[in-house]
Amino acid sequence: MGKKPRVRFCWLCGRKLRGNHYVETVIDEHPRIMHKACARYAEQEQAKDLERDRGWI
Repeated sequence: MGKKPRVRFCWLCGRKLRGNHYVETVIDEHPRIMHKACARYAEQEQAKDLERDRGWI
């Protein structure tokens, strides 16, 4: 059997996690469990925030 996530809902969107379509990633220095698609979106937004903070945008 597949490994189950520690929580049942996505940290970003709040929808239920199903199957193995989740990933654990670090956001704001804390491990978060979310859908793979939500994780890609969060990484893009985090990169935009970093660029904005550095004055690149």
